[in-house]
Amino acid sequence: MIWTTVMKTPLSMIDAQTTTLRCQWTGAGGDSLGIGHGAIWSTDYHGGTVSRFDLDATVHACGNVDDDDSTPSRTNRTQR
Repeated sequence: MIWTTVMKTPLSMIDAQTTTLRCQWTGAGGDSLGIGHGAIWSTDYHGGTVSRFDLDATVHACGNVDDDDSTPSRTNRTQR
């Protein structure tokens, strides 16, 4: 898996073998990204926050994403 971050899309997961976007979280943040201690860490410089995503739970959630774009998304996440 490849993890990326950009402003207003603080976390995206891309399948490295197929180069397919698996899922994205949208909202504030996107300043920096780190992985360690079983988690993905994302910062929001303007909000002064650091967010923690459990690595295993995040991979599991993205691995079970429906390919149907009409699937309702969570409030902080856009599924693809």
